[in-house]
Amino acid sequence: MWHRINTSDDLGAYQSYGFEIIQDGKVIEGFLVKNSQGQWVAYKNSCPHQYLPLNWNSHQFLDKNSEFIVCAMHLALFDPNSGICLSGPCVGKFLTSLPIKIVDNVLWAWIDS
Repeated sequence: MWHRINTSDDLGAYQSYGFEIIQDGKVIEGFLVKNSQGQWVAYKNSCPHQYLPLNWNSHQFLDKNSEFIVCAMHLALFDPNSGICLSGPCVGKFLTSLPIKIVDNVLWAWIDS
């Protein structure tokens, strides 16, 4: 099911952006980051190491240089393009990606039932 996240205009100032979706009575946390081409990609907000949220602030998912997604708990680093863990306790594991689309300036994310 597609869920509205935000407008492209409202996301303009962000390099990463956290969101929550309620589906079938459950809260699903996700986040957006810009990849190396400057396009948004989305992942579930769950580190594959211990399945804890990655961020330490509402919309902060990137390292200080905005190069890599970082897990605030164990400092694992993930490639924003693929979601693969490059260093830390979960090397070689992937973040769960979420399909997204932009329609009429609104960004939508797909969550399976």
